[in-house]
Amino acid sequence: MRCLVIDVYDGSLAAGDTVTITLGDPSDESPGIRAQTFQESRHEFRVLVDPTNACLVRRVATSPVFSIIAAEPIQVVCLVPTTIVVGEPVEVFLKGEDGWGNPTVAPALNELELRWQGTGATRLDGTTLLFKSPSNGHVVGRWRDQLFSSNPAIAHGEAPRWRHYWGDLHAQSDATVGTGDEVEYFSFGRDRARLDFMSHQGNDFQMTDADWRRLNEVSARFNDEGRFVTFPGFEWSENSPAGGDRNVFYLEEGQPIFRSSHWQVDGAREDEFTPAHPVDELFRRLRQHVPREKVLLAAHVGGRYAEIRPPRVFDEQLGPLIEVASCWGVFEWLLWDALEHGYIVGVICNSDGHKGRPGAEGLGAGQFGISGGLTCVLADGLSRKAIFSALQARRCYGTTGPRIALSFSANGQPMGTTLTIRTPVQIEARVIGAGPVESLQLFRGCETLTVVRPGAFDDVRGSGRIRLSWGGARIRGRSRRVTWDGRVRFERQSIVRAEPFAFDAPSDGILSINDHEPRFRSRTTGDIDGLDIWCQQPDRGTLIV
Repeated sequence: MRCLVIDVYDGSLAAGDTVTITLGDPSDESPGIRAQTFQESRHEFRVLVDPTNACLVRRVATSPVFSIIAAEPIQVVCLVPTTIVVGEPVEVFLKGEDGWGNPTVAPALNELELRWQGTGATRLDGTTLLFKSPSNGHVVGRWRDQLFSSNPAIAHGEAPRWRHYWGDLHAQSDATVGTGDEVEYFSFGRDRARLDFMSHQGNDFQMTDADWRRLNEVSARFNDEGRFVTFPGFEWSENSPAGGDRNVFYLEEGQPIFRSSHWQVDGAREDEFTPAHPVDELFRRLRQHVPREKVLLAAHVGGRYAEIRPPRVFDEQLGPLIEVASCWGVFEWLLWDALEHGYIVGVICNSDGHKGRPGAEGLGAGQFGISGGLTCVLADGLSRKAIFSALQARRCYGTTGPRIALSFSANGQPMGTTLTIRTPVQIEARVIGAGPVESLQLFRGCETLTVVRPGAFDDVRGSGRIRLSWGGARIRGRSRRVTWDGRVRFERQSIVRAEPFAFDAPSDGILSINDHEPRFRSRTTGDIDGLDIWCQQPDRGTLIV
């Protein structure tokens, strides 16, 4: 939120006097100013004035309002359902995206080359894909000189017990600190991000009773069983010593909001619902006023991190979910905290987006670290009850955005199941990546049991490719960003080429490179960045970071 203050020191402005402000002019060595990186239907350039110098600033009624639109598309995004049944036609969804992840109109079909790449017999007619036999693979395409690929799809001969459904359970609209109204919010998730399910999570201490009623009404209006599922909810937002941030999801509308405080809600009355502070009081009041089967909590790391270590209370029955990634960064340590204290939890990832793009938050400048996350549930149908039950049973997993196809079982029981076993455990896992898979890691609690890599890693002697990566966060709290700007220098070695690996914004990456030294700009918030470097002579030289 940028602010420009203009003081008139000598005299006063009179009718007809003007003040001209030029933004973004890079002449005379000015760095200019970057506009926000995300689209917005109604952006207000708010003007305020203190006409009597009385330290009482009021908004000018004629502040300009305009639209911020996407730039030209630079890539094509292709999405298909993860779970498909032979004989059921499915739509191949296509959209364009600009350099900051804003959606644009998809290129015309006659500009694209689409085909199926994988096993089995299929027919691709325009954007309709039909499987004739069990298959797995991707839809791949070419646009101009660019290759693109869909997420993996798995076609079953018969309808499986569980299907993969994708959602973003945690983001905000302008009802609190986000962008765009709640109608735009749910519309974007359904139509532009192609989500199966969503929830809206406004900060509790900012929502009035009228806001809460309106959000419930819009959630109910968008819920469309079998096509698109919504859940009402809110973010219980308290400082970490009092328990930290928790997401509260309801199965249906009509439930109360339990605020952590009334800090920004004028005229709020204290009653049996609010304020519910600290977090163990939230748990107590939820159990008292909401049927157990209709409420679900998740611990997450946002501006405030969830404190789940003793002496703070963690309610495993009410809140069995741990959010390990969002736009704020990657927070596997929250999962390790849970496992270290013996909690049985499920893993989710969401965006916690504030830019009006739930489910496809995209890259951007500002305090956020990565482009967001997605939650996948294995459910027996696309309904509120089925999705909610799957989350309660911890039959879910999360990614930082790619729709990776994952199945996992222990002794034939699906993920999330608790078992008492005195014999060896048979674990089966199947992963199909949205891109090449570097490794699979199997943990027991916080301990790594084994790491499996693709066959290409069996013998890397003679390879001139080096992957150098770094990452982490400075602290657990809000100002967690780490700046890694630097350079890599090779002695007695020449660089053939270098590419950025896992950088998060167009402003980051390789700034310059010569035969011996790439310079880079990097920021991490729990995630990793890195460089892939190809060297001329793989068996010699020294690498200095």
